[in-house]
Amino acid sequence: PAIQKRSEGGSEAAETIFITLIQVFVWAIGLTFTLEVAGHNSTSIIAGLGIGGMAVAFAAQDFIGNIIGGLLLYVQRPFELGEKISVAGNEGVVKRLGLRSITLEDFSGKVTSLPNRLLVSETIENITSSHFTKEVISMKLDLSMSASKLKMAANNIFLIAKKNEFVHKDFTVKFGKMDEYSHNIIFDYYLDKGKLLGSAPSEELVELITRENTKLYVEIVKMFQKNEILFANKLAR
Repeated sequence: PAIQKRSEGGSEAAETIFITLIQVFVWAIGLTFTLEVAGHNSTSIIAGLGIGGMAVAFAAQDFIGNIIGGLLLYVQRPFELGEKISVAGNEGVVKRLGLRSITLEDFSGKVTSLPNRLLVSETIENITSSHFTKEVISMKLDLSMSASKLKMAANNIFLIAKKNEFVHKDFTVKFGKMDEYSHNIIFDYYLDKGKLLGSAPSEELVELITRENTKLYVEIVKMFQKNEILFANKLAR
């Protein structure tokens, strides 16, 4: 009951692990007493079983790793059922916490099962609990443009970001690695999820984020066109 109250019925992995451990403990004590009452030396028998148990444990290390991973997830609690997370390139809402794995469902309805041991070794991003969402816009500019034009391009993006109410002040505009035909300009920024939801409470957050990213992209393109900042054209070279 205590486990169920803490997890609010959501951690099947934790409940199963604790119940299994308790059952093993009770059976171990019961068998030990039974062997002693029957006149056998329980110490030597248990020692023999221990050697065999080590071989079984080695063969089942993935299974054991997943169980331990489930227990660690329960203790650390980096996410809850119903929250959206991103881990090892997989993103979705947590639909199930199991003994050996968790189940994620993405926006399209695709369901992915991930082993618990993977979540222990990988970085987990709890998208639901975060206040901001990290976004990036990367554009390739013509290699022949002058330094003054490149500086203007960076300033254009800076001004657009400063005017946008949903872009957090901690954004960066930088140039990435130059390749054989273009300059790469990169706009890293965070969108305030609270403000986005406040602007349209009836709409889904993913739709609001997509709409704002599109708006920023179009504004940057319009500003570049106005100031004759050219995009790279690999086909023309």
